[in-house]
Amino acid sequence: MTEAICMKARALIKADPQLAREVVRQLVPSKAGGMTARQRELLVFVRTYIVRHGVAPSFEEMKSGLGLASKAGIHRMIAGLEDRGFITHAPRRARSIRLVSS
Repeated sequence: MTEAICMKARALIKADPQLAREVVRQLVPSKAGGMTARQRELLVFVRTYIVRHGVAPSFEEMKSGLGLASKAGIHRMIAGLEDRGFITHAPRRARSIRLVSS
């Protein structure tokens, strides 16, 4: 990195350390394969639901199962799990989540 970029990065970290920690958390894979605790909770919920019911849960069922107020958080977690290769799903198709074998 150039010295100018390093200085800007230091200034940003000093101005907002919480944001800096969040950026590092998202960029550096953790021991859990890079997924957050909430994503892990959602993945366990989806696996359990599929075993019990034979189909993937709807976004509404996932929202209720995790105690969230809106489906927006579910959409973000699904995207994160898909980016990390834990699941696949077809956009705009109900119950299309598929678990990827590890």
